Amino acid sequence: MPVTDAATTWLQLASLLPFDDLVIAADHLIRVPRKQVPGDLRPYVPEEALALRITRFRGRGRRAAIEAAEWMREGSDSPRETALRLALIRSGLPEPELNRRIDDDLGRFIAFGDLVYPEWKVVVEYDGEQHRVDSKQYRDDVARHEALLEARWVHIRESKDTPSSGWDSTPARTRRALRLRGWR
Repeated sequence: MPVTDAATTWLQLASLLPFDDLVIAADHLIRVPRKQVPGDLRPYVPEEALALRITRFRGRGRRAAIEAAEWMREGSDSPRETALRLALIRSGLPEPELNRRIDDDLGRFIAFGDLVYPEWKVVVEYDGEQHRVDSKQYRDDVARHEALLEARWVHIRESKDTPSSGWDSTPARTRRALRLRGWR
């Protein structure tokens, strides 16, 4: 059965998907895993290859594809991370680094943070259901959170139940944390 390659499929979806979903899909296609596992085909499309295909695309959804490409970033580990990044940027916050290594002051590894503002030592993360229901994951998350606090990082966590707007939203909490750390 003939099928299209990943880039062609994404381009064909450009006229159908809501904008954020198009960016989420692009982030997924260009993602390079931190640890390469034998048989893992990622990235499904190298970022440069997808960008080149977009410039040559003349079909329906061309404008949406071009705009989505401006927002795609390599490094997002999940759809919710991409959605959270888009929410932070749209609220006027600086663009965070994605899945960046965080070390303590002695250079010891603490964690890879989802959305990181290293200049202000603020890290924003999305905790999926596994962070709540898997007891080992939960214990690891507690230790990780405490290590980040000990290293004087502000650790902001979002879940599916976090309000999308208002005082308790992740963009509002991130804005307050960044301002407390000197961002203007």
